[in-house]
Amino acid sequence: MDDSIVHARKAQQEIVKVSVNNEKEREVLRTNFHLPPAPPIFYGRDEIVQIVISQLVPSQDEKQAGHTAILGTGGIGKTSVALSVIHSPAIQAHFQEHRYFIACDSLMDPDGIITALATAFNISASGNLSSRQKSVLSQLGRYVGFVGRPILIFLDNFETPWEPPSTRGQVEEILSNLAGTPNVTILLTMRGAERPYGVPWSRPFLPPVSTLDNDSARKLFLMMSDVPEDDPTLFELLDALDNLPLALLKRWKMERTAMLNRGDENRLTNLDVSIQVSLSSERLQISPITLSLLQILSMLPDGAHTSELVAMSINHQDVPGAITILRQVALVQESGSTGRIRMLSPVREHLRSYYP
Repeated sequence: MDDSIVHARKAQQEIVKVSVNNEKEREVLRTNFHLPPAPPIFYGRDEIVQIVISQLVPSQDEKQAGHTAILGTGGIGKTSVALSVIHSPAIQAHFQEHRYFIACDSLMDPDGIITALATAFNISASGNLSSRQKSVLSQLGRYVGFVGRPILIFLDNFETPWEPPSTRGQVEEILSNLAGTPNVTILLTMRGAERPYGVPWSRPFLPPVSTLDNDSARKLFLMMSDVPEDDPTLFELLDALDNLPLALLKRWKMERTAMLNRGDENRLTNLDVSIQVSLSSERLQISPITLSLLQILSMLPDGAHTSELVAMSINHQDVPGAITILRQVALVQESGSTGRIRMLSPVREHLRSYYP
């Protein structure tokens, strides 16, 4: 190895030792940041889990793996897929203890992202946003160089800081700089169908997570409930809920007799909250016609073609743009075989209940 490279690496490690000045603090940095466990009940996602693993672990011909965004509607199971990925043997072997989880559902702006990164990696930074961003990313880069192996950063529910148009550019700049840090791999979950710009996402792009197949939905519901396997109404229930995992959980919690009070009514377990987050998107607020379209679609279980929605709406010229927005936030989907625009059953139920 060239002497200049050896000296540069030693100098880099000395810099890290100055900011991380004892073994106890270095151990804090090496410990993954409150990594949640893998989902105890998990069906029907083996294929997408294996695809994500292959994107995050580089092949023999690659120096570094790409970055992956798991997209989809609220309650579809994006976080469960990601947690199954990061606890898989292949990911554990590649990243070892250097797997970090950052929940983004309470991070409202770029400042929140920088603060969360600083907290996750025990980094101190002061000054304005620009100076703190440079400091945190610089120290993170030195830390990665110090440990001498790749690290995985899992950003869950990243749509919260990314969604506001006024700060989206700053958020994407932070994410782009983070993704550009050598030996840093990003796994990200986001509600919707769009990926943030500025990141070299792995290709081919991972399609949005779909609803469960019938057999997997049946197994999931049977594991959560006391319903007999031969219950004649089981398939009717699953069909009515469009096999949406969070909807199955909600219905189970509503109808089972022995209610378990675990105090976990948050975005991961409360479907109404999850749907309302999507409905509160700023993009929907600046396009009032989106709500009227949702109200129309809530009355149409089989959905409608764009031309039919144009005919039903007062503001005909705004319908195509509104449909694009609704697809971006994953409140509607277009059937590949029929081209009809429709909502999943739980979303229709929510609209009829809260926006009649």
